Amino acid sequence: MNCHECGEDLNEESRKCKNCGTPVAIGFDLDVCPKCNSNDIKNEDQRMSGGSFSRGHSYDVYVCQKCSYVLGMYKR
Repeated sequence: MNCHECGEDLNEESRKCKNCGTPVAIGFDLDVCPKCNSNDIKNEDQRMSGGSFSRGHSYDVYVCQKCSYVLGMYKR
């Protein structure tokens, strides 16, 4: 398994890449959109300021650039 941001080899138990710090997706593939099968996935960094769950935290949000489907959101 490789990091989808930098290509570094990842240990199967890794939670984030040791090279660049990108969170590792658990349970699904970030390379292909399950809705439209596009491989144009982009990490859109987001800072949430809303409710108590997200207030003041930064997230990596993986979004399909073709259909705007959100593949995953990971707290940094």
